[in-house]
Amino acid sequence: MDFDYNDIKMYSADDKLVRRIVESIQAHLEDPAFDVAALCADVGISRVHLNRKLKEKGNVPPSVLIKSFRMKQAAYLLANNKVNVSEVAYRVGFSSHSYFSSSFRDFFGMTPREFVQQYAQNPADENLNKLFR
Repeated sequence: MDFDYNDIKMYSADDKLVRRIVESIQAHLEDPAFDVAALCADVGISRVHLNRKLKEKGNVPPSVLIKSFRMKQAAYLLANNKVNVSEVAYRVGFSSHSYFSSSFRDFFGMTPREFVQQYAQNPADENLNKLFR
């Protein structure tokens, strides 16, 4: 039996680290206490190292990355599930409805209700799909 060496996939240490960071954020999305310090502890690296690696990979601070994941998940839930804004806010780690709404408006340029009005009727909208990339 011959081993197919073409099926071997090699990942760099940086790629593995980024994957661990993404998985950690996704696993703790509902936790309002999950912050950069919790991310560092979960991934097992220092805050300085995390900042440096994320700057190298995408020039984005860890706090912005966490918030971006939360906002994109909120947008997805609002567009694809018929749930109210308060429930979405809690599902993505916000303990305050008003803070969630203002954060959402800052991130997307519209309130969650405006977002639902614009995209809930057409979840396959090309502009909506661009938000999730």
